[in-house]
Amino acid sequence: MPTIPIHFATDLEPDEATPSIDKATFDNAGVSLREIQAKRHEIEDATGAKVNFGWYVRMDRQVETLFGNADAIAARNADLLEEAAQAGDEIGLHIHSLEQTQNGWRAHYGDPDVIDEIIEHSTHAYQQFFGKPCRSVRMGDIWTNTRCVQKLNAVGIQFDLSAESGMRARKLSDSYPNSNSTGWRPSMLHIDNLPYQPDPQQFSKIGGDDKLDMWMIPLTAYRRHDVHNPRYWALSALAAATSGMKNWHVHKVIRPQEEVELVELNNALREIFDQHTPPSLCVAARNFGAADRIQRFLKTICNHAKHRDIRFVTPADYVQMCGANSNDGSTAAV
Repeated sequence: MPTIPIHFATDLEPDEATPSIDKATFDNAGVSLREIQAKRHEIEDATGAKVNFGWYVRMDRQVETLFGNADAIAARNADLLEEAAQAGDEIGLHIHSLEQTQNGWRAHYGDPDVIDEIIEHSTHAYQQFFGKPCRSVRMGDIWTNTRCVQKLNAVGIQFDLSAESGMRARKLSDSYPNSNSTGWRPSMLHIDNLPYQPDPQQFSKIGGDDKLDMWMIPLTAYRRHDVHNPRYWALSALAAATSGMKNWHVHKVIRPQEEVELVELNNALREIFDQHTPPSLCVAARNFGAADRIQRFLKTICNHAKHRDIRFVTPADYVQMCGANSNDGSTAAV
């Protein structure tokens, strides 16, 4: 029976994506920290192994504008984050490029210099608050690109969880309507689930002799089976075209906070655990008040642990275990 590594990441951020300054809150960050950590011993009992989570806290310009300090979320939850760190959990950064306008907020990913500055600002705030460099990052808005990955690598990031396997290209203005948002989410249709060290000139490509020091850890996706949906076939054709016919199946990212039928969730987990080579699962939850669905997701994982060797691990252990479980002893993406 293969050992199945799971990295369960939680984004600790404001309760609303684009709140007004006078009504902005981040209460759900504390709720997530308390409720998920309270499940640690239950999951350890179910898996028979030590459990480690990942916490990715916002410390960017939007947080600074909303709450006065980039470290506001981390400071209020300092005791809970220290408890998590003492348990061996990963404490990383979740970074959005959101800027204030006369009409509220807009996503601004169209200027690489802005992204560089936001990464520097966030990693500096992390260093100042935690007293050590940040080593794990998740960019927000399902966005990244090669320049961004190069910058993260340059500032010392070791693990990047920004990529989401199987996602299609999309304008950021579609996610933030009527906001004059800039930039495109690149196509990730051809990125597989396994960790990989990226090519310096193309973040979605596995590096060869020339590769970055950091590891990309894509969020896990499973194969969709809704073949009756015309959109399925359109996306299949797009996936085939963008991957050079290597991958024409449409995939869906596992999201613990989504409202899905329990049978669909179980089927997705069975496919990942039984058919993926090697089996592994990286997921990210957002603390937008979905505690009941996240609790159900963790309970479902515990049920699967009755019949499988499942471990909740840090990004470093996730990469190591994926490599140990692969056929050639290395991690790679298709």
